[in-house]
Amino acid sequence: MESEEQRKKDLEELEKYMKTKKFMEETAKAKLHLVYPDEILIEPENK
Repeated sequence: MESEEQRKKDLEELEKYMKTKKFMEETAKAKLHLVYPDEILIEPENK
């Protein structure tokens, strides 16, 4: 029972985080490779 209550609490915290601007920015950068106009993207060379 306690583990399910903790799981519910963790999911509620994750839901709150997923609604933040920080989460949206991180997701856009990681999955869509989007950047702000004034940012410079530096990619490492493939070896």
